[in-house]
Amino acid sequence: MLIEIKHWKGNILHTIEADNLRAAVEALIRARANLSGANLSRADFSRANLSRANLSGADFSRANLYGANLSGADFSGANLSRANLSGADFSRANLSGADFSRANLSGANLYGADLSGADFSGANLSRANLSGADFSRANLYGANLSGADFYDLSCLSELSDAIDIAPLIWDEWQKNGLDAAKKRFGLYLVSGEDKALIAMCPLLVGGFCFVLHRREIWWWNWQCPDPETVPVLWRQEG
Repeated sequence: MLIEIKHWKGNILHTIEADNLRAAVEALIRARANLSGANLSRADFSRANLSRANLSGADFSRANLYGANLSGADFSGANLSRANLSGADFSRANLSGADFSRANLSGANLYGADLSGADFSGANLSRANLSGADFSRANLYGANLSGADFYDLSCLSELSDAIDIAPLIWDEWQKNGLDAAKKRFGLYLVSGEDKALIAMCPLLVGGFCFVLHRREIWWWNWQCPDPETVPVLWRQEG
């Protein structure tokens, strides 16, 4: 069967003999073909091997990528909205600027992935592995992050990201204690301090300080903050 892979704009990117679309795409990836901008909306790629593929700007909206191997792939600027990405392996993939709005990423592996500028609004990231991922400028509004493994939040560079993650830190802190929250989110604990945890921001020369009893986020700049003068960046209402 002759399979045409089209760009989301309509022009033909590749024509190949294959049994189906999935087989065609996997063959093209093995041949290191460029699939940037490909229209693969609603396609079934469950458990497919798309590792190290160039799929920047591709349209995977509503596609099924359950359990797929996408490690090291380039999905920068891709449309993955409402896609099923449950259990998929995105480790060390380039996902910068990608649209994950309302996608299902439950149990997905995003270890070391570049998520800068990505849109996760309304996405399900429950039980996902987010260890070492770069969330700078990412949109996490309304995302479900319950049970996700962060391990290291040193990549935070936007207050909006810190606000999104604050309720999870406070919830872990209250349920399982300071050490558990510190370990789960990879936060820094100032020696002798037991009321605040800090997410370092190397690019900003300081960090976001999460204060449990006040339900506030302070700015921390390598000195123990004075509650009378510290810049309070955000306070939870109610």
